[in-house]
Amino acid sequence: MSLQSTTQELQKYITTHTDFSAINENDIKDIYQQLIDCLTDHNHLYYIENNPILSDKEYDDLFTYIKKIEEYFPHLISSNSPTQQLIGQISEWFTQAKHTTPQLSLENSYNAQGL
Repeated sequence: MSLQSTTQELQKYITTHTDFSAINENDIKDIYQQLIDCLTDHNHLYYIENNPILSDKEYDDLFTYIKKIEEYFPHLISSNSPTQQLIGQISEWFTQAKHTTPQLSLENSYNAQGL
């Protein structure tokens, strides 16, 4: 299955499975691993290949769902999870910019209400 297909299936899943108390733990283990693999691939496309195929909001939705799984099922947390670290995901040519004014986060705000 392609990354795009996997991503679309996971996007559908996370919109229809919001009540973690109603999700079977064996099912969530599988989804959790799929999300890790999917986001790892998306991180590679974004940071290494500079060729994302997912909007920031779509990525953040999947990432947030992983965080929620880890909050509800802390014993499932994997060191491979993108919530735990970004190992080797920034290209060698990447140079950090120097800013004279601090670049403050908007905490993933996507609309005026979020600001």
